[in-house]
Amino acid sequence: MNNYIGVDRGGTLTRVAMLDSSLKLTNSASFATEEDLQSFAVRLFSVLQDWNAVNAPMVIASRGAFSRAVVRDGIANAVMSATDGKVNLKAVISDAEAAHYAAFGGEAGILLISGTGSVAFSGKYGHYAMHGGSNPVDGDPGSGRWLGRQWLVYKGLLRSSEEMDHSESASYAKMLLERAENANSDNPDDVFCRETARKGAEHLSSLVRMAAVSDRHTVQGGFVYAAYQGGTMQSVFYRNLLSKTYKNMYRTELILFPLPMQAGEAAAMLAARL
Repeated sequence: MNNYIGVDRGGTLTRVAMLDSSLKLTNSASFATEEDLQSFAVRLFSVLQDWNAVNAPMVIASRGAFSRAVVRDGIANAVMSATDGKVNLKAVISDAEAAHYAAFGGEAGILLISGTGSVAFSGKYGHYAMHGGSNPVDGDPGSGRWLGRQWLVYKGLLRSSEEMDHSESASYAKMLLERAENANSDNPDDVFCRETARKGAEHLSSLVRMAAVSDRHTVQGGFVYAAYQGGTMQSVFYRNLLSKTYKNMYRTELILFPLPMQAGEAAAMLAARL
């Protein structure tokens, strides 16, 4: 029986999934992501040995791998070196590519990611276009880092925000969105949060619009369909605000839907395809 391995190397956790020949999930594991690539490769090899799946076709999805060949090559070289070339590594791709594959199975579609950063992808497997994601000093507009930084600057904590790492400043986004959702019009802080959330939704709408213009066939019957991923998109309020804002800006309905599977499972499905 053939097995297929997918690896999602995230910022905090690395998740590994194994699918059988019918593409059903048969095993999963996770471990803390090792920044040292050799250490990461050794941990991954240990999981594959435990599953007796060293020779199974494998795809690794990692953050930072979309536009940086050095990241892809570094991971591939580390894995092949640590395993003496025993593993069947088919490809190293970005976590965004894996998420897009999870949503659309290699076909064309729009993926909006809004977590610490924000970016939209259009196109299909092997032919993606990235919209946004330039990571400016203040954070990608509409993202968690951008929302959190807006709050910190508003409260006069700019120096503190500059000393924070990206994920720490992004952690304030949840509070901002909650205050925006339950805003009291007589409370200046709440009004600021509501207005900032509105601006964030406008920025995200523009990313989706660029992706939709790039892939016009994703517009069906006056609707734009987009898969979503990321921490800020877990807020129902922010998603609904985004859909409403998009309609107001472009006179088109935006239908958002979550990924049907984890990125690691999608990477394993891709391993079966390659």
